[in-house]
Amino acid sequence: MAMQLRNTWRLQRTALLWLLLAVACLHIQAQVLGDVFIYTNNYTFDPFPDLPADFGPEVPDEGIDGLLRVADPEDACSPFTFSDTSQTWVALISRSQQLHPTNCTFDVKVRYAEAAGAAAAIVYDDVYEALIIMSKPRDHPEPGIPAVFVSEKAGIIMRRLLTPGQSRVRIVPVSGSAWMSLVMSAFLGFLALTVVLAAFYVMRSWSGWLGRGRYGRRGPQELGGGPGYGGVAQQQPIPAGLPACAIRALPVMRGVLGAVS
Repeated sequence: MAMQLRNTWRLQRTALLWLLLAVACLHIQAQVLGDVFIYTNNYTFDPFPDLPADFGPEVPDEGIDGLLRVADPEDACSPFTFSDTSQTWVALISRSQQLHPTNCTFDVKVRYAEAAGAAAAIVYDDVYEALIIMSKPRDHPEPGIPAVFVSEKAGIIMRRLLTPGQSRVRIVPVSGSAWMSLVMSAFLGFLALTVVLAAFYVMRSWSGWLGRGRYGRRGPQELGGGPGYGGVAQQQPIPAGLPACAIRALPVMRGVLGAVS
């Protein structure tokens, strides 16, 4: 019984640690995740999750809205072939992490977009992997515009849906209501896990109490005088037959056998 209680407490502690870890992950996710919307005059597509860079200014609470334009060159590792400061637009940049002499860091891409007049930069991955947080070397200057990172799938979809001069994009951070929704989801999960563990613990405790109430403080051998179940002594097993030495010791009745035959 004591071993069962210890195992139950270990299970509860392990579940609580995992739950706290999940809540911490949700809290971190709520701090860094945002959304990127692409839309036209007639249609708004589902948002894409993003991760903001750890350099440059943050995305403002009201978000950034502007025309979506593909960088030229696509990897933005050299000055853009165009510039536009007459309207608000957002540069769509390819990560291009393959080995190449002209490869550059994320902050260089964003600074070239800023020099071309972009209000923000969206860098999309070129391989299928989890989102990353873009960083820069310490000795590089800080870009002056916000930048976010999206997945390869999001970048491909945005490029296919893009209509020059019509497709717009809106970058927004996670709102307070979304953060509260994540916290409430974690709390409800914790509540459900607590109910399950409490029910499991009560059932195990009741089984122990019922066992103690049936036998009291004495075991079944003390109640029934025998080792059997429920205080009933078990019978000793009956041997299957006589041993060979006993059979050889029995007298042979030859006269009787002859008379009968």
